Amino acid sequence: MCYNDSKMSERFIKVFKKYDVKEVQKHLLVFGDLSANCGNCQAVNLKLEADKCPECNAEFQYIAFRNIKNHLPKLQKINDQKPQMVFIDYDDFKKNLSAVKARDFLK
Repeated sequence: MCYNDSKMSERFIKVFKKYDVKEVQKHLLVFGDLSANCGNCQAVNLKLEADKCPECNAEFQYIAFRNIKNHLPKLQKINDQKPQMVFIDYDDFKKNLSAVKARDFLK
């Protein structure tokens, strides 16, 4: 039996793409073990379902999980509800943000 349904073969894979780290930070929802925080203003106790920050009104376009292995089942649910959301690797984001901040400091 042959299935031509492309949904059956869709999986999440890591893709590398250049982004402006500071722009990502302005629109990033960072999810920890129990709640999320705003990458722009650091507001805490946000819900994963939030579309924008209640403190600074930043619209969330990106999401990062502090520990992605604990939240893999949530990826499909978020993708179904918000297909425009871009998943960002938290460790890559933090490393690159630190490098940009260090460069800016040394200018």
